[in-house]
Amino acid sequence: NGMEGPYTMILIDGMPIVSGLGTVYGLSGIPISMVERLEIVKGPGSALYGSEAMGGLINVLTKVPAMTPRVAVDVMSTSWKETNADIGYSFKKRSVAGLTGVNLFHYGDPRDDNRDGFTDVTLQRRLSIFNKVTFNRPLRRKANVAARFVTEERWGGETRWTTADRGGDRIYGENILTERWEVLGQYQLPVRGTVISQFSWNGHYQDSWYGTTRYRAQRRVFFAQTHWSPSLGPRHQALGGIAYRHTFYDDNTPGTSTLVEGSV
Repeated sequence: NGMEGPYTMILIDGMPIVSGLGTVYGLSGIPISMVERLEIVKGPGSALYGSEAMGGLINVLTKVPAMTPRVAVDVMSTSWKETNADIGYSFKKRSVAGLTGVNLFHYGDPRDDNRDGFTDVTLQRRLSIFNKVTFNRPLRRKANVAARFVTEERWGGETRWTTADRGGDRIYGENILTERWEVLGQYQLPVRGTVISQFSWNGHYQDSWYGTTRYRAQRRVFFAQTHWSPSLGPRHQALGGIAYRHTFYDDNTPGTSTLVEGSV
């Protein structure tokens, strides 16, 4: 819809897991071995999901562990020395099945093809671990839980920049350190009708320097919902539910500072 990235909501298995501070990391680091398919909603219809979806919505649907191969490996490298590796492992037992995906990305060779003294592409080191477990229950009732952890360092600026210059004014560089964790799951209650409870909980921490300017921020979001879908005869069905969301955000800018009595 012509809007910036933060207005595109990213869901994992239908749960709002990425928004605000962590939007740029929404699709980064999700192991390919974990992804079943993507669902995209664009146009006015995405506004039904709230203000964070005004620009559109992307729903990443992860694979069912019981339907995946035991081991999957996908490795890619480019002439610019960018290396990406996805490793997936699944296990299946009588009442439980699990799938673990690991994503590694490394690009550490500064390029300056236009010879302006600055890097042409952002350099990155990233590790992402994703784990999903499903439980076999009577009557095929749903029950699963998943977790992901991402840690990344990225930088750009003058090609002579090193980590020793972080925050200094001798050589200009931008450096971002990020840690992120996510937990989500769903459980279908053992009652008549279809009653499903879902939750997602995530935390995002960023410590970055833009030249001599430091920016530190942290964000935690908890979301839970329960929806009920009773059948009203052979041709009709009803749908109802309740949702709760709690957001915590803090950074080192005046926008989140505490007003002290007597200050101006």
